[in-house]
Amino acid sequence: MPYFGRVEIEERVLRYWVPRHSSFASREWIQQEIKWRRWIWHNSKRFTVFTVAAEGAMNVQVKLNAEFHGNHVLVIHAHAFQKRET
Repeated sequence: MPYFGRVEIEERVLRYWVPRHSSFASREWIQQEIKWRRWIWHNSKRFTVFTVAAEGAMNVQVKLNAEFHGNHVLVIHAHAFQKRET
């Protein structure tokens, strides 16, 4: 089920994480991933979204941690893992 509300992103994610992964990551990319991917809930406020993105010749798994604040979602952390081939 898509989320149609407002998605905000913490400044440190935009300042440090997005430039390091600029081949796929942007403010708009993060917002779309939050809006369209499945939310894995940890408690009534915090959730995680996992997705896969292409960075150069490799696929990376991306983990986005966020909080739901009733009228908006706040992305508080992002991390990229090199995806292992099986």
